[in-house]
Amino acid sequence: MGAKKKLTWLLLLLRLPTTQKAERVAIWRKLKKSGAIQIQTSTYVLPDEPARYEAFQWLTQEVRDAGGDATLVRAREIEGLPNNKLVALFNAARDKQYSDLKKVLQKLIERPKRSDSEFAAADLESISLIAHADTK
Repeated sequence: MGAKKKLTWLLLLLRLPTTQKAERVAIWRKLKKSGAIQIQTSTYVLPDEPARYEAFQWLTQEVRDAGGDATLVRAREIEGLPNNKLVALFNAARDKQYSDLKKVLQKLIERPKRSDSEFAAADLESISLIAHADTK
């Protein structure tokens, strides 16, 4: 049996001026879309993978462009948050998303069929919002 791979994590520590409200919201939405988990105020974590590293690099630059400070860190462990707990946090966040998506899809299945394409477009928009963003 092979050795178990040691997980590493990406931490994004950021601070934005409170006057930059639009930028704060835009960055928060991008963090949610990336799947990042907030572990403390202004501290987000993702598993260390090349695509996620790149996403955090872009966000780091965006924070700096908005007049804030951002630091990207790679870590093997986070004191007080063992790897199994971090994995559980990610799983719980995805479980919530899938549960919400399932509810929307179930409503679509159970309602009377409509032929109007506007209703279909609205349904797809609802599904897309749930599938691509964490719930509030």
